[in-house]
Amino acid sequence: MGCRGAGERSIRESWFRHGPGSKPELLGQEPFVEVEWEVALDLVPAELDRVRTEHGNGRSRPEVR
Repeated sequence: MGCRGAGERSIRESWFRHGPGSKPELLGQEPFVEVEWEVALDLVPAELDRVRTEHGNGRSRPEVR
């Protein structure tokens, strides 16, 4: 949805093979690979944990009043 070549359960090839942050110069240019549901369901919680650890679990923007 919105990403060229991405379908349900599709992951950027370098991210899937080498992990987050791999080959950022290929963003938007490299193919996506389809993964089984079991793989996708394992990757999502692990990635959410990584993002929370790296960036925190709080609000990303200051509250607007």
